[in-house]
Amino acid sequence: MNPELQPPPNTLWCICCEGVSWSDFENHMNEWSDYAYVGKGALKNVYPRNFVGLMLYVFQSVDGDKLCIVPQCKVQPMREQLNVCEQDGLSRGSHIVLFHSQSGNRLVSIICADAYHEDIKSAGIFFPSNQDYKNIVLHPQLNSDPRNKDIAALRNRMFEEERGRHTLYITANWAHGTSIGIAHQPDTTIRIKAPWSSIYKRNVNYSRKEMDEILHDVRVKNFKFGLGFAFAERTKLKVWYAVKYEHLQMISLRKPYAGGPELTRPAGTVQASESYIPNESNDGWKEEEIKFDSTLPEVLAREATGDFDYPRRASVDDLDRFLSYCLGYIDGNELLLDDEEMSNRLSYHIDDDCEIHRGHQISNVVRLIHCLKQLAHHKYPSPIRRIQGGFKFDLVDKNSHYNIISKQPRVRAGALVAFVERENDAKQRAYQLIEKCGEYNYSDKICVFSYKPYTTEIIHYPQHNDDVTAIERVEKKPDYSQGGHSIEPTFD
Repeated sequence: MNPELQPPPNTLWCICCEGVSWSDFENHMNEWSDYAYVGKGALKNVYPRNFVGLMLYVFQSVDGDKLCIVPQCKVQPMREQLNVCEQDGLSRGSHIVLFHSQSGNRLVSIICADAYHEDIKSAGIFFPSNQDYKNIVLHPQLNSDPRNKDIAALRNRMFEEERGRHTLYITANWAHGTSIGIAHQPDTTIRIKAPWSSIYKRNVNYSRKEMDEILHDVRVKNFKFGLGFAFAERTKLKVWYAVKYEHLQMISLRKPYAGGPELTRPAGTVQASESYIPNESNDGWKEEEIKFDSTLPEVLAREATGDFDYPRRASVDDLDRFLSYCLGYIDGNELLLDDEEMSNRLSYHIDDDCEIHRGHQISNVVRLIHCLKQLAHHKYPSPIRRIQGGFKFDLVDKNSHYNIISKQPRVRAGALVAFVERENDAKQRAYQLIEKCGEYNYSDKICVFSYKPYTTEIIHYPQHNDDVTAIERVEKKPDYSQGGHSIEPTFD
């Protein structure tokens, strides 16, 4: 056996394997036994059928000693309509291999549909005696719908409990473009369009703003190696997601928290340092930085010209910030994931699932441009009309929430303009922006556009009164309090 193809001491390799027939697997086991220690304990009570789906743990227990090879078989078949593949043919295991140390860190792997197993999906198996363990969970999968609520239920249950706050959860899916035919179903093919291979970590210390600032340098570096970042606000999860195309990444993961004051720990649990893509002959790898596809949809490229061009030289973060401003968000909305784990990123393509939401939001940016182009100068709301020298799209800095500024270089004037689809939402968004930006500085520098329902009539909020005799230049925020019995006085 070639030592160069073996893990060095104190290193554990987790190798995901393609399915093989049970007889071939037994033959491999016998061959490996001539060169390595083969741990067969996890194969107890396996019921042999046609084939086996497995992963291998490979390591050296002592420097210079023989290899150790520990197989782990799938314990749960995948869901399928006609039960012609794994339901009938899979050799099911009954054990999950656990590696742990005295520090409390534990490594465990869940293979694809194992997440549906009755003893696994409740997450109780990871916290015996209801204790807080520092779990590193590896979840490799061939999955055309990795965001599905059922497959995500396991990790969500782990993280929603206080005892799971130190869990590190890693999913690894097949790359975009993978296509698998199903035996006896010639018209059925599994296609991977949204791999969503991601690393999940519970957020403990940071607010959204702090996360943006503290993790900024790590996010910028990781992005060069095809690793993006998002924050699931409701579940308080930090999510690092990989570019969808076939690649390799060298990523350093800090082990779960193992004692000491947590606030003193450096930022950046996940740090990428190298990336590789298939070479030209597709028989090896070449080192290269990996870029997400930053091509903006054609509908925006067509409309964003002249004074309405977006800041093309801006960084990824700044461009996303600009586009978020155009939608009426100023507080890091571009970093967020929704409850279905869809990203709000607009400046680059993540996968086919996120692209639906991205396209819809980009169309609202285009509607903002349409509103500004269709209104004659004298019909512009006063926040825009008062910008000396005319306006253009641009960013100033993170301390300013303007997305339009004066075309004259020495004039420091600007405004925040946005488009929101529904009129009522536009009105509410306008007052939210004033409140967040600061009423004193921004009440007369914000304009949120929309259309009257079922028409193309342009409306905008807040309403401005430019009459010199007006007591209030900007319409005050409406009172949304509800009337009824709850506010009637009580009489003794």
